[in-house]
Amino acid sequence: MGIRKLRKVAALSVLLLFCLCGGAWAQNVIFVAPEGGDFTSPVAAVSAITDASEDNPYLVKILPGVYDIGSCCVVMKPYVDIEGSGEEVTTIKGNAEGSLRCVVKGTDHAGLRSLTVIKNGGLEGEDSSAIVNVDAGPTIAHVTIFASGGSNNMAVYNDDAEGSNPTIMDDVAIWVGEGITNYGIINKGYSAPVLREIIIRINGDNTPNFGIFNKDYASPVISDAYINAWGLYGVGIHNREHASAEVSEAEIYGGRYALSLNKSSSIFVKHSELDGQNRFAPGTVHRCASVFDENFHELNLYCK
Repeated sequence: MGIRKLRKVAALSVLLLFCLCGGAWAQNVIFVAPEGGDFTSPVAAVSAITDASEDNPYLVKILPGVYDIGSCCVVMKPYVDIEGSGEEVTTIKGNAEGSLRCVVKGTDHAGLRSLTVIKNGGLEGEDSSAIVNVDAGPTIAHVTIFASGGSNNMAVYNDDAEGSNPTIMDDVAIWVGEGITNYGIINKGYSAPVLREIIIRINGDNTPNFGIFNKDYASPVISDAYINAWGLYGVGIHNREHASAEVSEAEIYGGRYALSLNKSSSIFVKHSELDGQNRFAPGTVHRCASVFDENFHELNLYCK
């Protein structure tokens, strides 16, 4: 059975749950639907939960539909998972303005899965983020993310100053463009996200485009990734200010640089392909093992 069929089966599992419960919805499962559910807005559904805990978790199940939350933001809560009915049939979109305003704000001990998040719009000169995780480490799986319309567009912004729970992203597709600067994922502070099965596409002919941008001691672990930051100023992975990244099983393309390291940063890459030049400033650490360029020439230990 293919992956898409499996996801459809998972989306229909809620109907089986209904039957097994004798026609009554299971306790602590909140349904969002255009009509006929407990709520019509995911913002209202999550806000209404006040007693979630490790011993009393909740699931907010979002049925098929496009949910335009306007300038609002879905603020996740600990021990409350948010689950759509599939990336192709459940969409949350918003256009909140202001620095780091977002469509979804993450938290610890919570999951976001099986849906699409769209951020379109923002104030001139300010950041526009689809998903923001500040001192938080949610699990994000089977999610498609679009970010555009702002001056500085970013799909996911991770800033964990305390280095607490890492954000985990698994099977996530990202599309970003139409900004003065475009970012797929920003990691800063002491954030150490685990990024698996990631697809990142950044569009912009003459704008700075970064697939993954790491700074301030961030240390992501990246595996099974496809990163395409095209355009004259596209950079696949950029590390600066003591950031470090571990990369394996990845294909990384940058219109200007596949990898770019500023002083005091580092990167370790294995079993991957780098398509584009690499820029390593003095004082950086860069190591490669079983890494090839776009012409299948193996790079040496120092990624050259």
